[in-house]
Amino acid sequence: TIPSGTLNDDFHIWTLEWDEEHIKVSFEGQEVMNVSPPPEGFWKLGELDKTNINNPYKYTNNKMAPFDQEFFIILNVAVGGVGFFPDKFRNSPYPKPWNDKSEFTARDFWNHKSQWYPTWNPDQNDGEQAAMQVDYIRVWKMKP
Repeated sequence: TIPSGTLNDDFHIWTLEWDEEHIKVSFEGQEVMNVSPPPEGFWKLGELDKTNINNPYKYTNNKMAPFDQEFFIILNVAVGGVGFFPDKFRNSPYPKPWNDKSEFTARDFWNHKSQWYPTWNPDQNDGEQAAMQVDYIRVWKMKP
């Protein structure tokens, strides 16, 4: 639960636990996602086996592939895109400023600037409130 109703009022603790069996995400100590792929791996879990794409991980014998490799941590502020921000989500107090089925998602986003731009608080603290702020990142290796 977010006391203020938004994520931008304070720093929050996100936790990612990743091992040979699962990937778990927690927010403020509460688990919000736990993914444990079947023996056939993430390819099967994501139903990519139903596509015409060849499975590049089929010979790895590791259900966690491609998450059986080292990764970089990338943090960014991104807008737009389809499929990862469902149309039913809100950019409080407004609906999402584009529709996934639109042919012109970038244009639709820009045309709704009067709704989303004020949520970035551009006039507060020389625009710093609009920036993504990260207090710290800690990484531990859980097992040798």
